Amino acid sequence: MSSYSSSLSSSYSGSPTSSFASLSFSNHSSGFDENVNSEVGMIKTWFSVLNDTERESALTSIAELPSLREIEPLIQALKERKQELWKQQQALIIQPPVKPKWVMPAFPHNSQDPRWAAKWLRALRLHKYEQCLVGLSPSQVSRMEDGDLQQLGVDTVGARAKMLRAIHNR
Repeated sequence: MSSYSSSLSSSYSGSPTSSFASLSFSNHSSGFDENVNSEVGMIKTWFSVLNDTERESALTSIAELPSLREIEPLIQALKERKQELWKQQQALIIQPPVKPKWVMPAFPHNSQDPRWAAKWLRALRLHKYEQCLVGLSPSQVSRMEDGDLQQLGVDTVGARAKMLRAIHNR
């Protein structure tokens, strides 16, 4: 069985009502246990969050000090709250503005409007292909395939795919 001995001296500087009061601990043993160091850190943290009245009361009556088991959950709760607030702040800063989702316009299958192609292609943002569909009815365009659109002059794969999706999306 080994004997364990350590000496821990403490000192208090400042008046009990001073907001700059500090509690210091000195370690005079080379083999001081890390748990004790951690507990000392918790006590220092506890004293740093007390207001002057609480500090005065705690120092005049050491029995009123909460035990480490009572302090530790409070410190942990403060840390968790700080992390939560930090995450909320970061979410507000980094969050990009919300853009409305673009809705694909419906194909005018039964339209009698002579300008149906111009209106439909403008809604699709493909108005540069308006001349390709001049003179065609909606029923003729609705039967077209990819190759037919390519022959009419719709030269990009993306534009043809977008038109075909809009035609067949009911």
